[in-house]
Amino acid sequence: MDYAHYKAIVNTRLKKTRMPIKSYLAIPREQQKTELENVLSTLPECEIIPSENKDVIVIVTDTPNEKDDSLLFKKINSLDQLDLITLVSAFDN
Repeated sequence: MDYAHYKAIVNTRLKKTRMPIKSYLAIPREQQKTELENVLSTLPECEIIPSENKDVIVIVTDTPNEKDDSLLFKKINSLDQLDLITLVSAFDN
């Protein structure tokens, strides 16, 4: 995982909007990483950064408000391919 890439994504999101922006580490269920990446990539509020050598995905989210953020988190957390998700960082202008 490339920190510079992650930082560039977050900075780009911050410049475009004044929304809650959060990043998570997502651990897929066994043998489900590619499928989880595919599902997450369909969510317009999410940008994903898959690890190259571990079964972990960084998810950067931005939503217009806390209510939508909560709904998005519930949607992600309910995915069958997801084993564990943890908040890494949050920013709200």
